[in-house]
Amino acid sequence: MVVQVNLLKDYIDLIQDEEIKNELYRLMQFPEVQAAFSKGSTYAGSNHPADENKTYGLLLHTLRVANVAVQLARSSEGVNSETYDILIASAILHDIPYKFKENGYTDMAHAHKNSLWFVENTKL
Repeated sequence: MVVQVNLLKDYIDLIQDEEIKNELYRLMQFPEVQAAFSKGSTYAGSNHPADENKTYGLLLHTLRVANVAVQLARSSEGVNSETYDILIASAILHDIPYKFKENGYTDMAHAHKNSLWFVENTKL
């Protein structure tokens, strides 16, 4: 496996639904996804630490977002396994499609738009 998948593996392996987990691993192999993780995150002032704007900054940002998603899911009552799995997958992929665009910037609706990308590019 490539470096990015190895670093995200602990989060991906928390997903209980094998179809979602396998699809996430499959998507992580896309050259476009690999390239996206090597870029800096879109720097938005206080919303992103400066280290996320450097090479592999998006990977660092994604690891932080995945960690927050896990902590929120674990601390919230009533989060079922399906919701938990979706939260983790969404956290990992939340910025990826925008890195394919020329300017690479996201907007406030990017989580929703990127979830549509996930649906369009999976076998689920």
